[in-house]
Amino acid sequence: MKKKLILIMLILTAGMALCQAQDSGKKVPRKEINALVNDFRHYDEFESINLGRFMTSIIRKAGAMSAYDDDMDRQEREQTKAAFDAMKSINGMTIVDYEDCSLKVKEKFNRRMNKLLEGVELLMSAKDDEDSVYIYGYVTGDGSKVKDLVLFSPDDGTLLCLYGTIDMDKVGQIVATAE
Repeated sequence: MKKKLILIMLILTAGMALCQAQDSGKKVPRKEINALVNDFRHYDEFESINLGRFMTSIIRKAGAMSAYDDDMDRQEREQTKAAFDAMKSINGMTIVDYEDCSLKVKEKFNRRMNKLLEGVELLMSAKDDEDSVYIYGYVTGDGSKVKDLVLFSPDDGTLLCLYGTIDMDKVGQIVATAE
């Protein structure tokens, strides 16, 4: 499912690069999402990681270094470099796994998260077997950038928030090298 999420994200962002978007919907409520995650941290099996600007920068640099792995062929190396180049302006991440929480906790978190995302532009939704994935974000007026991407899979109990700006031209380059 996680590989499918990445593929879905790439397809989504490439598609957005091809069309012009209007400023619509509200921006992703970063502070409110992080406050919600903090409210649920005390529940059993609720696992979360918040990465600020500094840690995100370290991860990007470490990941970019992996592009020099001798086990990669030229195409894999180009894809890795392009992916980390596209992620240069990501300045924070929130990663949540609550799949193993009780049904009551999952439903409560999902209900509150859905309420926070009301009015935020739904960029894409996908269903695979019984799992659904929703991708939200704020698209700039010219459609060239997406700010604050949220991948939310309530059925699977996962949430991934990428805070910052993603340049759609760079995502298009990633997709082009993958073909």
